[in-house]
Amino acid sequence: MLQFILITLVVFVIVIIIGFVYVHIVTKPSNATTSPKPQSTNAKVTNTDIVDDNNPREQLAPFISVGNLVFEKKYEEAIALGEKLLQSSQTLNKSMLYINLMEAYTKNHDVENSNKYAKLSLLDGHNTGLALKRLAINLEKQGYYYQALQVCNLLLIDEYECSSHGVGNTKEFREDFQKRVTRLTSKLAKSSDTEETKFFTDDEKQKVLEAAKNTNIEEKKEIERQNARLEKMRKELGF
Repeated sequence: MLQFILITLVVFVIVIIIGFVYVHIVTKPSNATTSPKPQSTNAKVTNTDIVDDNNPREQLAPFISVGNLVFEKKYEEAIALGEKLLQSSQTLNKSMLYINLMEAYTKNHDVENSNKYAKLSLLDGHNTGLALKRLAINLEKQGYYYQALQVCNLLLIDEYECSSHGVGNTKEFREDFQKRVTRLTSKLAKSSDTEETKFFTDDEKQKVLEAAKNTNIEEKKEIERQNARLEKMRKELGF
């Protein structure tokens, strides 16, 4: 009976630690400084109290709320909440808010703002591959084949570091981007933009590469810290 209680306790503690690791990995200061005005003033906005900057658990909840609204197809409400949350704290996890706003604007058929927030998320270090894929899709639909090609090539170069937990790190995802490159290249003659047109300036491209690298460094450090804590706890419990 005692052994069963100890095992149950260890499982419960491990679940809590895994959740804590995720919070710390996705929660970090943001370098982005721009935040547009809310698109809708009529949408119902909730969960807009000031977030405790020193509590990563409280920083995690707001972008989840926005994501839930997107999942519930309440796009106007998600946009209004997300835009307001961007202005509520200097150290709020803006990267994930950018991603959820990207999704909300996409579903709300606002391609320009979808592109804007996808770009901001990349500059802020989001490196799962989701933002790059959204940009590749949007830009191709807009007829901007040169810019879409630049986005696809960014993922495929060795200098770009995708998160080990992101879809962009999978073989299937990279093969999909390689097919996109082939398709886009064949359509360049009909492109609405030119070879000189860049979605990312050279400086922005470098910032994206550095931000992705820094995200992976912090992710690995946090995993190592949490593994050390878990190992210490296991020893203390005799496992």
